[in-house]
Amino acid sequence: MSAIHSKLANRKPSHGIQPKRLPDIIEQNSEWIVKHWLTAVKKDPEIGAIPLPDSERQDHIPRLLQESLERARGRLLTTEDTDAAVRHGNIRRKQGYTAPLVVREAKLLLQSLAECVQQNLLAIQVSYLIPDMVKAWETIETELEVAVMAFLDAAPESKARLTSVPDRRRRAPRSNRG
Repeated sequence: MSAIHSKLANRKPSHGIQPKRLPDIIEQNSEWIVKHWLTAVKKDPEIGAIPLPDSERQDHIPRLLQESLERARGRLLTTEDTDAAVRHGNIRRKQGYTAPLVVREAKLLLQSLAECVQQNLLAIQVSYLIPDMVKAWETIETELEVAVMAFLDAAPESKARLTSVPDRRRRAPRSNRG
């Protein structure tokens, strides 16, 4: 009993983990996220079968991660951001992707981000986790929507089909929600 009292009396302050916001965690782990995503993409039988050097396959990911963490910090998407997504959609078409593969590639990025969150959960400021995740994920989803629209617009067979789609389906992406 005296040992317990002695330890309590001479207790040293704890220097636990200082929690951080999700954008800071993404920024610190962006290299890991890109590598994790690249590994997953290369393991996918259809995406991995498209012959691309790693540099071309992952060239858009660092910028997309940067946009998502800036969005979580409060910045809105810019025209420059959506222009990059349009270029990405056009490039993926030229590289031999299909629209579903572009979507799958984005899903794999979200899975890599989720894995990063899971591995760093104790270091994340939990009170901001959900709103930060929503903004970061929403950025990726919005950029995906823009990229797929550009991808489809570039297809000669889609020109007639897209002009006949009702306005409710051709609306601009919801990129600047709070």
